[in-house]
Amino acid sequence: MKKYFFAYSLFTQIQYCAQLPALQVENTSTSAKDNIADHPLMSHYNMCILYNLALRLSDTIDRNFRGKKQVLVGLGQSPAYLLEMIKMIDNKKSREDRRYISAAFSGRKFLFDNEDGRIKKDPFLAERFNKVEPYYSRYLDSIGLSKEELSKHDTEFIVLEVCRHCTGLASFFDFFYTYSKKPSAYYLQSSDFKEVRFLDSNLKKIKIDTDEERLMVGLANSDSYKDRIVAQFSYYKWETINPLAFQKEENAQLIIEEIKKFVESPDINC
Repeated sequence: MKKYFFAYSLFTQIQYCAQLPALQVENTSTSAKDNIADHPLMSHYNMCILYNLALRLSDTIDRNFRGKKQVLVGLGQSPAYLLEMIKMIDNKKSREDRRYISAAFSGRKFLFDNEDGRIKKDPFLAERFNKVEPYYSRYLDSIGLSKEELSKHDTEFIVLEVCRHCTGLASFFDFFYTYSKKPSAYYLQSSDFKEVRFLDSNLKKIKIDTDEERLMVGLANSDSYKDRIVAQFSYYKWETINPLAFQKEENAQLIIEEIKKFVESPDINC
């Protein structure tokens, strides 16, 4: 199965890259902070928060999808380090029933309406999205999120996101509106915000406390450390940017190694 997926993914990635009208690698680097020791995950306390959150999320997914293969899809940079933590925990357990995908995505066609507390599609943004939607659809195919892949009955695709009003998550799910089988989603949201619902979508809210929210927001906005794992793929660049060419930023691997050392420690003291 893994060999098939790798071959399929490589073939579709080659197709996707060949179809780009102007291949460019997006440069999202900013000035790196001099002291990486200040990074949120260089703190044992924060690492414990991420570890326990990953365990809770992973266990919740397992309870709801017993007996099925799972593909965990991190949506953009926000859940990227949470997904890395889950990977490390699964690897320690020698799990083979999960795959992991990081989907580059940035932008929205939905807005939050403060008056009625709901999210609504913005006609102007939706028109701009729709013009470049075929390019993003090809990208989804190339990373293993095609209509054919999603239709597999023995596999559950689960999108992970960190959000408040979840307008970006709603915009991402709009790509699957016509699919017979859609992904599920687990979104991390504080209790201060209202649960979201999309038509015909299986969404589960994971309530996070103040410390968890502080950490997840910090990791979503930690670009100053040059620790980005997933390309910043804004919708207005879908026609010209190839996110598959993106390389992890210089400090990302260092932080991933810290997560690995933490998980593999014989005595995790949290």
